[in-house]
Amino acid sequence: MIRAGSLCRRHYASWSDFSAGYVLGRVLRFDEEAFGPMYASALAPHRILLDTPGSPWRTLVFAAPGP
Repeated sequence: MIRAGSLCRRHYASWSDFSAGYVLGRVLRFDEEAFGPMYASALAPHRILLDTPGSPWRTLVFAAPGP
């Protein structure tokens, strides 16, 4: 988890940005650049992870750990 978080922070500013990039990638790869079923199937988990108070994306800090 620490390594994955480190890699994500190189390219994204937040869990929300990370998730949006993933969802957009699914649209470009599988939905022929249209917002079809692959987009819809990724949107629900994105919203749950961002909106649920106990979600790891709400409880785990995205920023790099301090010194």
